[in-house]
Amino acid sequence: MSLTLFLNSLTGKIFKILPLKEKSDDGIAVHFEEYVESLLIEIIGACETFQVLNNSPDFLTIINTVQYFSQNEISGLVCKREVFKMIGLIEKIKKQEGVS
Repeated sequence: MSLTLFLNSLTGKIFKILPLKEKSDDGIAVHFEEYVESLLIEIIGACETFQVLNNSPDFLTIINTVQYFSQNEISGLVCKREVFKMIGLIEKIKKQEGVS
């Protein structure tokens, strides 16, 4: 998998957090916590696959944010704000690495 494919896929996976959080807050069993934990595993693993991400403070911010989601209760408003922030960081990484 190329870095481009990974980052494009990651955008969708991070965006998916929003509807899962909303459904979870509405009492629907969507396994929000399990999804976030699985996403965190994938994101941390990407540092091995794509060494360039190890030197990216923006990617570290994404890891830290998803890690926080996995360990703490968050409001829907905070979730929305942070998801869009992470998507912006992915776009910034793509520009820095010259991928589209």
